[in-house]
Amino acid sequence: MKTENIYLRATEKGDIDFLYNLENDIELWKYGAVFQPISKDEIERFVIRSMKYDIYTMRQLRFIICRNDDNSRVGCIDITDFNPKNMRASIGIVILKSDRNKGYADESLKLVTKYCFNILNLKQLYCEIDSKNIISQNLFTNNGFCLSGIKKQWIIAENGVWHDILFYQNINEQIHE
Repeated sequence: MKTENIYLRATEKGDIDFLYNLENDIELWKYGAVFQPISKDEIERFVIRSMKYDIYTMRQLRFIICRNDDNSRVGCIDITDFNPKNMRASIGIVILKSDRNKGYADESLKLVTKYCFNILNLKQLYCEIDSKNIISQNLFTNNGFCLSGIKKQWIIAENGVWHDILFYQNINEQIHE
């Protein structure tokens, strides 16, 4: 899967150090469900399993986002909570701080949405975004996701202030009820 600026590829053993650093970036923990360091061994086991098994077995799929011009990694985009029975999955994106605001997340989200709707035949994609994360809200809204719910005072920020979590969905209208 490719655009003018980036391509998405499966994880490889050579990504272990990259993913180890990404998963252990404390600044990113506030956006996810991880609140403790992840070992390099655990990352390696995940990469090996993801190379061996498909999304139907793993219930998730991680793509590495790479620049076309130099093949360098700029982030990853995940399909998680994959539910084939109900034809839905969650989407999460991480872009390295040095590569943000270059359109990579937008291009990646377009590619993964197309993959999920046209290849996996999913009825819907969803994501959860901190109410203070305006950049992510705009990214998903600009890519067909609509705000459909709010989890009030769902997470506590570093400063002790509670934040709402916004629930966004993108419904594949080509699949009818």
